[in-house]
Amino acid sequence: MKGLWTASDIEKGRFGSRDSSEENHLLSIMRVLDDHKEGLSNAEIDALLNNSSQWVAMWYLRELLAAAFIEYKPQLFGEPGKYTITESGRALLALFAGEVHTGRVPSTTG
Repeated sequence: MKGLWTASDIEKGRFGSRDSSEENHLLSIMRVLDDHKEGLSNAEIDALLNNSSQWVAMWYLRELLAAAFIEYKPQLFGEPGKYTITESGRALLALFAGEVHTGRVPSTTG
């Protein structure tokens, strides 16, 4: 079968799960925003990620906005809007970096 998808792709499980490269893009955007406290525009994020696709960056920005890990702040007088990371986004980054412990204490009573 010719086309975008074939039965073998579906059987191999290539659809329906998040690719690790997607997670890397999401974390990369959050790290970039965490480094720039004043916020970044779409074009600035695209330039820093160096992926030459604002469409891809916008896709991931929308996912992060929906999860409330980042926020969008419109600017006045024709300036581009800025994306900034939220406190929950910083907490997630810290969790991935291993800086935050879950608070669980291992049981000693087996």
